[in-house]
Amino acid sequence: MCFFFNDTATTEIYTLSLHDALPIWLNEAIAAFERAIVLDPRHAEAHYNLGRAFEREGRHDDAIRRYRKAVAIDPGLGKARDALGLALRAHGALDEAETAFRRALDDAAEEYRAVAAERPEMVEIHHGLGRIAALEGRTDEAAGYFEKAISLAPERVEAHVELGRLRRLDGRYDDAVTRLLEAVSLAPGTPGIYVELGRALFEQGYADQAIEQYEKALSLDGGNAEAFRNLGAALLDRGRLGEARAAFHNVLRVRHGGRWWNAERFLDVGRRGGARVRPVRVSSFRSEEHTSELQSH
Repeated sequence: MCFFFNDTATTEIYTLSLHDALPIWLNEAIAAFERAIVLDPRHAEAHYNLGRAFEREGRHDDAIRRYRKAVAIDPGLGKARDALGLALRAHGALDEAETAFRRALDDAAEEYRAVAAERPEMVEIHHGLGRIAALEGRTDEAAGYFEKAISLAPERVEAHVELGRLRRLDGRYDDAVTRLLEAVSLAPGTPGIYVELGRALFEQGYADQAIEQYEKALSLDGGNAEAFRNLGAALLDRGRLGEARAAFHNVLRVRHGGRWWNAERFLDVGRRGGARVRPVRVSSFRSEEHTSELQSH
């Protein structure tokens, strides 16, 4: 991506992919964005991207300061507020994070509706409105937007997946599975679809079929911690304790940290040798994890 920074005498162009950047490139990126801010101290995009670079480097407090600066300069820069909300939530500042998320969602919804009124055929607009409605818990409205997006572009995989996830959260499992199977047919090389399909099957009590889906996901992405975690839960449910322990070990190997505390918990139960997993559907569309409770024999 290219960013342009201006003062009265100078224009500098920095090209950078932070997602793929190696540490040595991150140092160069940080230096470039800092130079850009010297050229134009009120360039919100530069502060936002410097914050992203700081996050990649693990400098979370510095990242939060930059996101706040970006939002202060340009309150309409929704991605900066979204990033600020995520960073604050990770640091436990939940009230401030919620405010940042809410404002970002409100601004995005307003922009989408304005475009939708002028160009109702734009599938991206209906998809975006669906995501916003889902994040705000308006599931029926969200489903309507996703269905509209699919009617305009039946090949839009993400809309099928998100509609399938909504149906799963609503307990409409047959519809969820139908939507997710359609997504699989459109994008058979996408591991996340198999994970979501496995969840829908597991929550219906079809642990063996869920295991097959998680294994398909892992055959495509052997470092998918979410697939390992859900696979471990399904294996534990079927009493396959040794395999479950191996799956949970892989969760910890791939992504050890607070987000995956349940893997530690499951692993401990596996060592004790007796537990049954009872799936519990999450109520928030924002959640990326399938949560479970343990019920001892």
